[in-house]
Amino acid sequence: MADFIRFFIPIYFILFFAVSFLGISIVVAQKIGKNPNVLPKDDSAYALIGWYFKLILAALLYIPCYLYGFRHPQKRLLR
Repeated sequence: MADFIRFFIPIYFILFFAVSFLGISIVVAQKIGKNPNVLPKDDSAYALIGWYFKLILAALLYIPCYLYGFRHPQKRLLR
C-alpha cells in the first residue's frame, strides 16, 4: 500500500495539473485563436503576480515529487 501511494500521489498530482491548466488552456486557445497564458513582460502588477504564480506552481510541483517520489522511504520512518 505504501508503494502504491508513493507512486500514485505524484502521478495523480501531475495529471491533475496537466488537465486543469494545460487542458483548459488548449481548449480556450482553440476557441479564441490566441494563447490565453500570455502575461506582460514589463514592470506592471500583472507581470509581478504572474511571476509569483509561476513560482508557486513550480514549488507545488517540486514539493510532492520530492516528498513522495525521490526520498528514500526508510529515512521517513527513522524520524
